[in-house]
Amino acid sequence: MIYSNKPSEINNNDNFISGWFIEDINLCDQIIDWFESSDCKKFEGLIYEKDGQVVDKNKKESVETALQTNPNLLEKYFYNLNKIMRLYVEKYDYAKKSFDFGIREIVKVQRYLPNQGFKIWHSEKGPNTHDRYLVYMTFLNDVTDDGEIEFFYQKIKIKPKKGLTLIWPADWTHTHRGIVSKTEKKYIVTGWFNYMLPNINIDNIIEEKPLDYSQKKDNFNWQ
Repeated sequence: MIYSNKPSEINNNDNFISGWFIEDINLCDQIIDWFESSDCKKFEGLIYEKDGQVVDKNKKESVETALQTNPNLLEKYFYNLNKIMRLYVEKYDYAKKSFDFGIREIVKVQRYLPNQGFKIWHSEKGPNTHDRYLVYMTFLNDVTDDGEIEFFYQKIKIKPKKGLTLIWPADWTHTHRGIVSKTEKKYIVTGWFNYMLPNINIDNIIEEKPLDYSQKKDNFNWQ
């Protein structure tokens, strides 16, 4: 199946980092408006340390919420993300031939104010997150003064552009960091595609209990 999502120029690089723009670009504004106006629960950005999840603003400073608390926006986002995920596995067809995978963790909306960011080099997979397979991230606004995501081994920086949705492997091979903008806010939606392994108690490894979308096979579970 062919989708009309505009591709990013980063797709010319064969490094397993790919991106397309979501079709419903207005969804970005809707999510930002909801984030800023809603009284839904927000929390400070956390990082994993040896003793669990902690707030360390020297390493990561953000305010976040779970998109699951707005089912209407979540459904719209998944509809758009689904199209881009299918483009990714068309490009890298073995990505869908190894194991079943889908979304089973929190979908985060994050806001970074000027001088805030995920400042340290990190990857998305570790002892407490071993079932993470791929990462997805959608920029909700343009940022012109720095603000890129930078990948260590691939030696590339990707500028935040409204609606651009990136997908890349979760492991150490794609270690990355956020470059701080000193003057602009940055909003993103981000999360993970997980291996659909049995008997995983995900409540023990995430900070918010997610809704269960693993059974919605057509949209959130690939074989």
